[in-house]
Amino acid sequence: MLHEYSPATVGGEINLWYEAVKRNHRELAVQLKDKVSGMLEQMLPDHKVVTFYQLVSFKHDKFLDEHWLNLPYYSNAPQPTDEMDCLLDFFSYYLHAESLMESKDYRNAFKYFSRAEDMLTQIDDPAERAEFLFRFGRACYSLHLYGEAHLQLTKALTLYEQQYGYERAQASCKIYLSDVENWLGETNRASQLISEVLRVEENLGDLKPRVLGVSGLHAMKAMNYEEALKHFERAISDDEYATTIDGVQSKILLAVTYFFLEQDHHARLLLNHAEYEAKANNYENLLAICLILRGLHDYRDHTYVEEGLKLLSEPGLERVYYDTTVFISRYYEDLGQLDYALYFLKKTVDLKLMHPQLTLT
Repeated sequence: MLHEYSPATVGGEINLWYEAVKRNHRELAVQLKDKVSGMLEQMLPDHKVVTFYQLVSFKHDKFLDEHWLNLPYYSNAPQPTDEMDCLLDFFSYYLHAESLMESKDYRNAFKYFSRAEDMLTQIDDPAERAEFLFRFGRACYSLHLYGEAHLQLTKALTLYEQQYGYERAQASCKIYLSDVENWLGETNRASQLISEVLRVEENLGDLKPRVLGVSGLHAMKAMNYEEALKHFERAISDDEYATTIDGVQSKILLAVTYFFLEQDHHARLLLNHAEYEAKANNYENLLAICLILRGLHDYRDHTYVEEGLKLLSEPGLERVYYDTTVFISRYYEDLGQLDYALYFLKKTVDLKLMHPQLTLT
C-alpha cells in the first residue's frame, strides 16, 4: 500500500475531529471521522496515532449515542472515565505538538509538548514515556533551549536504558545529547556519547551511517582530520544514506576535511558530487555552503562567502550559521589573513548577542 500521509498529519486531523466532538459539533464530527478513517488507511504505521484514533472514535460513538457495545470493533472498550478523558487530552496535546513540529512551528510545538508533559503520569508504559520525552527533547533542541533539551533527553535515555531491546532508541538519544553537550561546551562528554554509540554499531541498522557522520563532525571540530576522514568515508559508503540531506552534508564535510588536509583534487570531486545532489534534491542550505566553499577555494572571493552566509541567516539555521562562520574564520586564520578571520569571527559573536541562550564553544 502506498503511504501518503505522515502520522503527524493524521494526528493533526484527529485533533480537529476531537475538538468537534468536545464542542458538540455533530455534523462536523461525522465528516471529520470519515475523512480521518480514510487517511488512517494510507498512513505510515504509528501506534500512538492509532490509539488516539480509537479513543476519539469511542468518545465520538458515545457522543452520537450509538449502541457501541454491539460494535465488534469496540466490544472490549472500557466505560468512559475521567482517566480516559485525561488520556485523550494527553494524546491530543502530544500529537498536535508533533504536527506543529512537522510544519516547523517549534515555539507552539513546545507549548503543546509542555501541556502533554503535565499529563505524562497517565502513561503506564515506560517506553512510551521515554519516546514522549525524546520527542519533547528534540523540540527543545530545535528551539535552542539546550538546558531543557538536555533534561528531557537525559530522562528519556534513563528510561530507555531500563528497558530491553531499545538499543536503537538509546542511540538516537545519545546522538541528540552529544550535540546538546557540544552546545553547552561539554565537548569531551559529547565525544564520549558518540563513542558509546559506535561501540554497539552492529545494532544500529540504518542509523549507523548517521552516527558515523556525527562522529566525523566531532572529529573535524577537534581538528582531528584523519579521524574525521575515516568516519565520513564510512558514512557515505552507504548508498541510501549518501543522497539524503545528512548524507550530502557528510560529503560536503568530507570535502572540507580534504581541503584541510591539502588534498584539493579529492575535495573538489566530492564538492562537485555534493553540489549536484543538493541541486537535484533542492537542499538549499547545503547549496549555500557549497557556494561558500567555492568562494573560498575556487573563486578566492569573499563576496561569494557573504552571499552564502546571507542564505544561512534565516531563522532556525543559527547552528549551521555558527559552525560555518567558525570554519571560515579558521580558514582565513590559517592563511594568515587575520583581518578576514576577525571579520567573520565577529559574525559569530553577533550571533551570540542576538541569541544569548546559545552556548557557543
